[in-house]
Amino acid sequence: MQMVSYSEFVPELKLALGDIPDDIAENYIREAVIAFCERSQVLVRKVEIDVQAGVGDYPIIPEGCEQIISLQRVCVGSHCITDRKILLSFEPCETGCTVHGHSVWFVPPNTLNLRPIPTQDKAKAIIAFVAVSPSRDSCECDRIIYDRYHETVINGALARLYLAKTTPWHDRQLAEYHRTLFGAGVSAAGMDRLTGGVRGPFAMRARRII
Repeated sequence: MQMVSYSEFVPELKLALGDIPDDIAENYIREAVIAFCERSQVLVRKVEIDVQAGVGDYPIIPEGCEQIISLQRVCVGSHCITDRKILLSFEPCETGCTVHGHSVWFVPPNTLNLRPIPTQDKAKAIIAFVAVSPSRDSCECDRIIYDRYHETVINGALARLYLAKTTPWHDRQLAEYHRTLFGAGVSAAGMDRLTGGVRGPFAMRARRII
């Protein structure tokens, strides 16, 4: 997985704003990338989960400095649940959420529950697709964001920066202009959700709680 530092976005901000400190610019870029990923949910990770006998709760921990936004799809064998209303119910449901005789549901922030509890070990028994965003302490983002959505991220950062009242570049009209462009970019990116940023697979194993 190729990553890009937030510093790579900074030169374009400086063209618009002039002498903005690098650390401030990178912080606003980070916030714009997170907001973009949360709203578009275009950055998706494929997770292969090994089930274990006697274990029903499976933590999903993304690689690197990323956090899970939502569960997009869960597959057991060739059967999948795609109804996000079910996947995000946060509790067992009675109908519509079973695959191969198992009830599957998501418990925030990162746990997939499986019932009935498996009676034998099986590698890659569950395939989950999760939408992610960089975490608040991240220093970089997936290169997909830089390559495909660079302009949208810049618009998101500028929309926030132009609202900073104590700065020489404060301009509410420009803030609204870039906010509109950012929203349009998010909407356009939503069309890429199914194929745009799928990465993986990476394997997760259950951790027994004693």
